[in-house]
Amino acid sequence: MKKIKPIDLAVATEKAIMEYIHSLDLGKSNKLPREEELAKRLGVSRITVRSALAQLAAEGTIFRKQGKGTFVNTEAIQIQVNFSPIEDFRKVIIKSGYKVETEIRQITVRGATSNESLELDIPVNSEIIIIDKIFFADKHAAIYCIDRIPTALFVGKINKTNMSLPQAELVKKHMNRKIIWDKVELLTTTTSEIPDLERYFESRQTNSLLKCNVVNFDEDDKPIIYSTEYINTDLIKFNLIRKKSGY
Repeated sequence: MKKIKPIDLAVATEKAIMEYIHSLDLGKSNKLPREEELAKRLGVSRITVRSALAQLAAEGTIFRKQGKGTFVNTEAIQIQVNFSPIEDFRKVIIKSGYKVETEIRQITVRGATSNESLELDIPVNSEIIIIDKIFFADKHAAIYCIDRIPTALFVGKINKTNMSLPQAELVKKHMNRKIIWDKVELLTTTTSEIPDLERYFESRQTNSLLKCNVVNFDEDDKPIIYSTEYINTDLIKFNLIRKKSGY
């Protein structure tokens, strides 16, 4: 394990521990070294290691046994596509075993509806950018996404080149911000319930769609992007490790 630079320590430490976990032969042992040993190997404080381990525990990647130590959750490690933390859809499709392609279908600018203004915490009719895009998995429509961005937050040209950037990169480059967390409402729908979706998803190949209403928040806990995502569950399947309350 290599020592890491003191830049964004919490994230870097978590990443380094994950790299170490993937190097282990979990068939022989899934127990991790003690906090002080990890801190010594990585060149960071025990507090930083403890913070990284707490995050991994919250995600279900590791678990702790009182008086016995910290262990890797081998079931969680085998998961290819995790629902939380969610990755860029391009990576999700690749991890699902497909070749990925993306297409910006339409970019429009209009006033925000009452619901959009509520989710983005802006006045009704404030100007927002609407980006309609499709993510393909082996030429089949896998995810249809509608992103809504307040025009006041966006810096640069509103064109397909800029809007094709991965969301995290777009936010950093054209909004000078960083997405820290998001709020997700999970629903289900079908192309028969929303006929407009038939333009994107072939009903013969799609039995159901996972609909996600997502609000992304920045470092100041301010909403900066409101998205609606329709996910073809015939192609993309998410997994989630959940920790029971009281444990």
